[in-house]
Amino acid sequence: MDKYYHEQQIEKHLRLGKFLKDKYTDLLISDVLRLLALSMISLFVPIFLIKIGFSLFYIVLFEFGIFIFTLPLCFFILKRINIWGVKKTLIVSYFLNIAFYIVLFYNNAIISFFGGIYFLFMVGFLNVLAVGLYWIAHHIYFINSIKKEEIGSKLGIISGIPVVAAVASPFLGSVLITNFSYNIAFLVSVILLLIASFILFFSKNIKNIKIDLNIDKIIDKKNKNKNIIFVIQGLGHAATGFVWPLLLFYLSVKLISIGILYLFSNIAYAYIGYWSGKNTDKNGSYKIVKIGAAGHGASMILRAFVSSFVSITAFQTMGGIFGGLLSISLDSGFFRWSTNDIANRIMNREVYLHIGRFSSIILLVPLIFWQSPIYALISILVFSGITTFLLSLFVVKDEKLVN
Repeated sequence: MDKYYHEQQIEKHLRLGKFLKDKYTDLLISDVLRLLALSMISLFVPIFLIKIGFSLFYIVLFEFGIFIFTLPLCFFILKRINIWGVKKTLIVSYFLNIAFYIVLFYNNAIISFFGGIYFLFMVGFLNVLAVGLYWIAHHIYFINSIKKEEIGSKLGIISGIPVVAAVASPFLGSVLITNFSYNIAFLVSVILLLIASFILFFSKNIKNIKIDLNIDKIIDKKNKNKNIIFVIQGLGHAATGFVWPLLLFYLSVKLISIGILYLFSNIAYAYIGYWSGKNTDKNGSYKIVKIGAAGHGASMILRAFVSSFVSITAFQTMGGIFGGLLSISLDSGFFRWSTNDIANRIMNREVYLHIGRFSSIILLVPLIFWQSPIYALISILVFSGITTFLLSLFVVKDEKLVN
């Protein structure tokens, strides 16, 4: 019997065939729901851990552990994904996110019975699995569902529409947390992830890819400029996704205000990202990457030295605008470059992104002991801003990601 027989029968009776025909559309719909769920919570998880009693040092070690274990996990996933199936791997990642939220929901009971370290291990383990499975499967699914000449515009849509749909999600999450509790926000996220899993369950299956992982191709010493670009991207990801929200918390910016900040920057990111992706298909990405790197780097530096809510909002929105230019144009270049050797090029990107992320955490640990948390976080944000600003120097000679 066909291993997809049961799925086909359920789809037949529910009459979903006309609704879910296109692989790209299926991925887009599930991404919208997933981002709605995760955007409400993920921004506030480090803050949540601090609020339940963990110090900044433990939060930094927690993040460092996630970065360390994600990389070998990605290698293992790529070796096995043809056996598991790309679509099923994506669905499993959603259920692991649900398990992640359940553990956060029952934090008091778990910490009481097993202790705080065991709780952090459980949270980190589930997060690593969910993130690793999702992004590896997502990259393969995306590349398999589009034409090479449409990569920029399609990436702009799949990066923009979910963000537009979830644009108020951090704000909604902050409202739920402030007026009710973190637990209510966890429950709402779980419901959205269940719906996303249901949609993806009936999508078309993705064909297997050629997997021939090679260490020399993964390290790729010949293309140093490309590798440096990935490292700088990794530094930027850690700065804006981990350091910046924590800095806002230590600056006593209220959760609901943090939600409002991300409301404006997400709108900017979504619309600029869509335009950026569409433009790179027609005109190349060289100028967009240079402008995006300079503007995004400057926004990080400026954010570190402002204190009023209006100025923070302005520079956060500036980061959304220029971050959209930089991220979508570089990522579209990555997907074009990856079409001929998906597995090795995904791993190449992950290796150097993680070097950047490792570096930010390694630099942050001693700073926590030498400076106050605020100055330690500001130092990393400024360093990442400077390196992002200088990214334009490395795109000049790179022909893999920038054209």
